[in-house]
Amino acid sequence: MLMSAGVRFLIDVGVGIGALILDLTLMYVVLDQTGRLKAPPLANRLSDEKLRYLRQKPPDQVEVLLLGSSTTLHGIDGAILREQLRLGGDVLNLGVQDLRVSHISFLADVFLLSIPAWRT
Repeated sequence: MLMSAGVRFLIDVGVGIGALILDLTLMYVVLDQTGRLKAPPLANRLSDEKLRYLRQKPPDQVEVLLLGSSTTLHGIDGAILREQLRLGGDVLNLGVQDLRVSHISFLADVFLLSIPAWRT
C-alpha cells in the first residue's frame, strides 16, 4: 500500500522530533554521568553551581568567609586578601548576584547548612 506524501511527511516530522528528544536526553545523561553537567540555573544566580561545587569539594580550612551581593562576588579577590592578611587558611567568597542586605543571614544559613563539614 502506498502512503500519500502528506502522511509520509507527518511520519518523518514525528520521527525527527523523537530523534531530537532522544539525542538531547542522551546528551544530558552522558554529561551528568561524566560530572560535566552544571547545576540548573533555577534562580539565574551563581549560587546553584557554587553550592554544587562546594558539596563536591568542600574547603579544608576557611579562615575568612565573605558574604554579600555582587560587590562581594566580583569586587574581592580572595587570593590577594589572603596574601595581604597573611592567612594560613582559605578565603571563601560566597557573594551572590543581586543579594539584598536583608537576605545575608539567610544566605549564610543556606551555605553553612549545605556543607556537612561546616555544621557544628
